[in-house]
Amino acid sequence: MTAIAGSEIVAGFPDLDNRAPSLAGWIGRELDTPMRAMFERVGQAGTARLVANPVQLVLTPGGHTRRWAKTWTMIDHNTVVSRVSISVDEADDCDVAARVDSDLIGHGVPPWIEHRLAGHRVDAAVDAAERQEFATAMARSIEFVVTAQELPPGH
Repeated sequence: MTAIAGSEIVAGFPDLDNRAPSLAGWIGRELDTPMRAMFERVGQAGTARLVANPVQLVLTPGGHTRRWAKTWTMIDHNTVVSRVSISVDEADDCDVAARVDSDLIGHGVPPWIEHRLAGHRVDAAVDAAERQEFATAMARSIEFVVTAQELPPGH
């Protein structure tokens, strides 16, 4: 809880030993500015508005899967124009998934977590660069799908 307290509002309480909400919160903070800028560029001529939800627990139908998600939704006259979310499943709290509307557009383990899992130590400058590169790549992929420059996998 200390890792997420004071930085991102979290709706609900995670299991104490699960890193999913803190990873979703960190990625959400890194993507907040690019997502807001993207939605401002693709917005509906001033009639649409952006709703950014805090990191919250999302249950799949039946409640079998618990994941923590940060969501940005573009709404125009009470109609959802587009929804972007990043999420981390509690069952695999190292893997970050990106969704546009209901489509999973990609997922992966951030490089700093891969290093830790492999037992490697990384210089702080390299770590910072890898974190920035990961967030930039996610934002770019999301924008390509939202703006229809790319189709989600399976379409």
